Amino acid sequence: MTRRSPRSLLPWWVLAAALAMAACEERKPAPSTPQQAPAPEAATVPAAANGQATPTKSAAASSPATEVGPGDPAATYTVRGVVAEMPDQVKPGADFRIKHEAIDTFANAEGKVVGMGAMVMPFPLGPGVRLDGLALGDIVEVTFSVWWTPSIKWHVTSMKKLPAETELVFRAAQPPQPEPNKPPADGPEPVTPPK
Repeated sequence: MTRRSPRSLLPWWVLAAALAMAACEERKPAPSTPQQAPAPEAATVPAAANGQATPTKSAAASSPATEVGPGDPAATYTVRGVVAEMPDQVKPGADFRIKHEAIDTFANAEGKVVGMGAMVMPFPLGPGVRLDGLALGDIVEVTFSVWWTPSIKWHVTSMKKLPAETELVFRAAQPPQPEPNKPPADGPEPVTPPK
């Protein structure tokens, strides 16, 4: 039986801690009357040639059987990576894990884009997603959805194998920065220097 060192689990624990802290932050109370949440306005696009993950519209359009949380996922991302671990009947508890490229557009539970650096993490499989034909070291493109309520959950909604020569870049996240002298959407107006 292969045993992982605590250090090899560090990236997973860092992600879990970050997601748990984001989920525990103060939230606005739910409206007293049920409302339909508007669909996200992000474009539905695959990962760019440079491997940058991009948010896509709700997974409901691409995978109608994704009943994990109440309603549509908070976000859906497409990212490339390499298969780092496959489930094994001989190793109970083995997960399907991917070392994925950075997701610069990853948003926390409040919708703030905080990014997620490259890391190895488990990717639970959603309904209809199979690992047939995949092996350790294969390069894949994965689309996964994230639900923040009632608790953090995510799973793969689609996956495809990429050519073995596909180049991946593993780096820290680089979330988009606000334009200089342009306030955040909910912030104050910029100050114009006197002439």
